[in-house]
Amino acid sequence: MTMTEALEMLPQKHFFRIHKSYLVNLKHIQKIEKHQVSVLGNELVPISANARDEFMEALRQTWNVK
Repeated sequence: MTMTEALEMLPQKHFFRIHKSYLVNLKHIQKIEKHQVSVLGNELVPISANARDEFMEALRQTWNVK
């Protein structure tokens, strides 16, 4: 299964593709750094430069932050 196929199977309001090799559950983000995020278990996952702005908007919507 490709990453695109996996993402299509998941609820899009909760999951986001932040890098060509990574999908994250937006509700499990613990910390955001410039080029990476920390998810549950303190695993660091890189954020691609191309996905950063859209990722931040998805987080705002998930967390209801303006």
